[in-house]
Parts: sequence; structure tokens; C-alpha cells
Amino acid sequence: MHLSTCTTDTMMHSGMQEGRMTSLLRELTGRVARTNAALAVYLRRQPDHADRCHAQAPDGWARPAGTPLP
Repeated sequence: MHLSTCTTDTMMHSGMQEGRMTSLLRELTGRVARTNAALAVYLRRQPDHADRCHAQAPDGWARPAGTPLP
């Protein structure tokens, strides 16, 4: 299973991302995971982060509507 900031960025507002990623990592690893607060700050400063991330997604991953295929 891959954890993606793209996925969490599109599912919830940026203030919830760090906590949700910690919860997902805890569920996957069975232990408390420390997250990087700078990541949440970075994503809040990049409102189009999900669009750019999905546009560069590997084949088979969702791309935003209107994004040309490579």
C-alpha cells in the first residue's frame, strides 16, 4: 500500500493531513509514527499540489479532468 500526499490532499483540508497520515501509518505499522510538520506546512502553501501531483502520477492512477495523457 502506498501512502500519498496527493490522496490526503484531495480528501481533506490541509490542517487535517498531518494527523490523518499519522493515523494511517499507525494502522499500517502498529506503532506510533512521527510525522514531519514541515510537510503539512508545505502542502498548505501549495494549493495546487494535488493537481500537479496527479498530473505526474504513474499510469493507472487518477488524473484531474482535462489533464492530457502523456
